[in-house]
Amino acid sequence: MEQLSITALTCTLAGLGVPAVVLDPCERSFLRALLDFDVVMPAVHGPYGEDGRLQGLLDYLRRPYCGSGVAASALAADKALCKLAMTGLGVPTPRWRLAGARLRPRPGRSACWPPGRSGFLLSPWALL
Repeated sequence: MEQLSITALTCTLAGLGVPAVVLDPCERSFLRALLDFDVVMPAVHGPYGEDGRLQGLLDYLRRPYCGSGVAASALAADKALCKLAMTGLGVPTPRWRLAGARLRPRPGRSACWPPGRSGFLLSPWALL
């Protein structure tokens, strides 16, 4: 399956004359390859990519990178903690509540169950 976002990103950078290389974090050479770059632009979704772990690794390796740091990434990946932080800061957010495993939406009401600790919606259960 083609990764459209990374393909578009590398094409755009190439069009601007900026050299870019796509690394696969699952490859054995990933860590060694990171050391060859002046700056890293993480474009990895989900666990290990958006939850602060990759950012922590880059900090440990002293590799500068684009985007949020470890703490902001970890906070944003934890939906409940992020909602509590934003509410505490007065940032308006849609109504929400933590749902237990047995909670089911009522007929005629919209609901969406994102994973609690992932950077994006993997498979929402939505009722319209």
